[in-house]
Amino acid sequence: MSESEQYLLCLGICVEAHKGQTGKFSKEPYSNHPIRVSKNRRISSESELGCTSRCAALLHDVIEDTSMTPLDLLEAGVSKDIIYMVNLLTRSKSESYFQYIIRLSRLQGSAEYFIKLIKMADLDDNLRDLEPGSLRDKYELSKHILYESCYGEV
Repeated sequence: MSESEQYLLCLGICVEAHKGQTGKFSKEPYSNHPIRVSKNRRISSESELGCTSRCAALLHDVIEDTSMTPLDLLEAGVSKDIIYMVNLLTRSKSESYFQYIIRLSRLQGSAEYFIKLIKMADLDDNLRDLEPGSLRDKYELSKHILYESCYGEV
């Protein structure tokens, strides 16, 4: 399957899986959020793993927020590399939010670097609708932790 076909497949899965859901902080269709994340400059400006990362960004909430499973994604034709990234981006029910962020911050490797970029893009998008306060502070701190783990400085 070509990269463009894989991207269109993932886009279709994203829209279908999130059908009927609205944004956490807005009333727009929820699928708009992962679409924006997939187009974030952090992800789209990097060429290595570009299409794989954009596809993982499209699907980053599918396992956590819908009834879809990794097996469903595989059976739909999603590549194993994308499913690997989506699995790592999915917070388990046994993880606190900050355990999840620390787990992501400790990932090593090329694909894992892109997983951190996707999560930072996710946080960027979530922050755009938040007023100052505890949730905004939590997301800003999470972004800081991930940025430091990628670049070693703030």
